Amino acid sequence: MSVWKRGAPLALVLLAACLVSFAQCSRRPAPRPNVVLVILDTLRADALGCYNAAYPDLSPEIDALARKGVQFLDVTAQSSWTRPSVGSLLTSVHPRKLGIYSEKYDVLPDGAVTLAEALRAAGYETVGATANPNLNQVFRFNQGFDTYLESARVWDWMQPAKGQEQVGQKQPLPDSRQVLQRMFDHARSRRGGRPVYMQVLLMEVHEGWKLVRPEFKTNYRGLVGAPRGYWDGVRQLASDIGGFVDRLAALPGWKDTLFVITSDHGQGLDDHPAVARSWGHGLFLYSSQVKVPLILYSPSMPHRLRPQRIERRVRLLDVMPTILDYVGIPVPPGIDGRSLAPLLAGGGPEPDLPLYDVAETYYDGSDKVAVYAPGWTYIENRDGQEGVNARELQPAGQRENGRLTDKIGQHPDVARELADYLHDWERRSPRRPAIQPAGGPGQDVIDQLKALGYVK
Repeated sequence: MSVWKRGAPLALVLLAACLVSFAQCSRRPAPRPNVVLVILDTLRADALGCYNAAYPDLSPEIDALARKGVQFLDVTAQSSWTRPSVGSLLTSVHPRKLGIYSEKYDVLPDGAVTLAEALRAAGYETVGATANPNLNQVFRFNQGFDTYLESARVWDWMQPAKGQEQVGQKQPLPDSRQVLQRMFDHARSRRGGRPVYMQVLLMEVHEGWKLVRPEFKTNYRGLVGAPRGYWDGVRQLASDIGGFVDRLAALPGWKDTLFVITSDHGQGLDDHPAVARSWGHGLFLYSSQVKVPLILYSPSMPHRLRPQRIERRVRLLDVMPTILDYVGIPVPPGIDGRSLAPLLAGGGPEPDLPLYDVAETYYDGSDKVAVYAPGWTYIENRDGQEGVNARELQPAGQRENGRLTDKIGQHPDVARELADYLHDWERRSPRRPAIQPAGGPGQDVIDQLKALGYVK
């Protein structure tokens, strides 16, 4: 008997074992991609060239990412200032359900599940950085992060913690190059292991020339809007983000990364000259202040992100479930958003989005709620704001200019339908009490103690 024949049974056993092992390995889920969420504070959608053909040379680096990825053309933020909008973005819950109304000092409730918490529970390493102190740890935006780098410079109405100082002429907020370099250094220092979720918020557009480096102070398009240097801030951020994406994707293990670029809100600039205090954000809900960019790009997964421009109206609320769906993680129960992942590769089922979108703001004494519908924006100004009617119906896609462009008298039936929708939505979405950082236990904790019989 030959050696081959004597060893045949063992060889067959080993072969069978190898085949079983290979089959088991082939059934193992593929490693999840890294996720990088970049929030560009105060960037209105039409300030980018990929959204506005009038600016072909303003943001070429971001425009290139949009061409190679998925660009959503009509995205509504759920508020027109940072904390409620970002809170809603990260939890997929409307701001009123989070209880974030006032800048001084409403915080993100512990009971809300953030994107970072959901990803960390699924095995991600979570790293965050904010240049805006409105998202510092005192407001609980560090929830879910293994590492969270907050702004050491705080607004003048904030009480500095140890190692912090108030923003001044010689103490600006952290700049984009500094924040992105720290994120890159963190990525470069890793040696494999868990996938990474990285979240950054950058302030160049919000702060204008305060954070713009000399080589970008070109006075682009003249001194349009405020603060001074808005457009130069856009140019600098586009350059910095383009370089950051390229450098990060070139690192070992980082090519398989989903990059998500968006904003928390826009800026009025000179769109509403007949309406006082409308140049900025927070006080109004016009399209200049709530229509934001949303771009998804991956260097290595083109089959999951078919390059396309999607016209369907979506919301910042939908970003959190979209990311979770993309990486294969179940979305938390009770959220308001819907996953847009079926749209990303093209040809997927339409997501079950609501008929209309809703946004609200209570910033600095304002009290406004708006409904965004095909062709129209319906706004209830409940704060006695000058220059506007208590109820407005503004044509979508045009510059709203208060009473001068209000069409509610010509289309009362449209206004009535949208008002009915809004009031029904408010009945179904009651406002949650706000939570203060130093005000004792949060309302969610109090509710739990009541349920256990410890508090009456």
